[in-house]
Amino acid sequence: SVCVGGKDVREYDLETLRNQVAVVLQKNVLFSGTILDNLRWGKQDATDGEIYEALKAAQIKDHLNNEGITSVRMIYGQSMGSEIGIELMRQLKDAGITVDTAVFDGAPCIKLSKAYKAFMYFKFSTFIKMLRGKTVDEAMNIGLIKKFSNGDPDSLRPMVEPVIAVAPFITKQSLKNEVECCYTFDFPQFDDATQKNMYFFNGSEEKAYKTCYKGVTSAYPKANYRVVDNEGHLTYIDGHREEYL
Repeated sequence: SVCVGGKDVREYDLETLRNQVAVVLQKNVLFSGTILDNLRWGKQDATDGEIYEALKAAQIKDHLNNEGITSVRMIYGQSMGSEIGIELMRQLKDAGITVDTAVFDGAPCIKLSKAYKAFMYFKFSTFIKMLRGKTVDEAMNIGLIKKFSNGDPDSLRPMVEPVIAVAPFITKQSLKNEVECCYTFDFPQFDDATQKNMYFFNGSEEKAYKTCYKGVTSAYPKANYRVVDNEGHLTYIDGHREEYL
């Protein structure tokens, strides 16, 4: 059996147990709303004092300023991490810190309608239901996984493994939150010189690319873009690691 604090998880009240579990997926995200709203997403009743203590552990700008650092060599973001990277660029720029290079791999940067979000919620929930109760090896044989991976499901194993681990704990509300954060992105504005330091990498077979590429190029027309054909960004990395690096 699985024990938490020396006690069998089956002996816990389900709500109490889930309140003690944090889920961290591949996608780092910002939700719509205020900064305090975002910080309280993990603990809705967090006090201002608790939030302040948490912020002290993430003083990126203050650390750079205190060390006299006026430039950052590179920011790298993959998938939803790209959106965090873009927001970090904005914050550093506002603090007078320049970014020499920023690489964003498979950046979604999507802002979609309410109706489309409802459709994506259906897709997300269907996918999670498919994974519940499956082993990783069983999941590798799911038709959708094979299709998404261009016939090489093992290339997605590092992504699927953590999703299977948390699938039993994902609720309807957490899925709705995931959809909201995935498809509500406000593009920070950068001048031409800053945009020229931004590099976007996409696979042509990704739904996110087909949906968002036009919006990204419109927001950052002076940035650098590379699109690889017949690939998703994850499958390309797996098969072309040296070139990618």
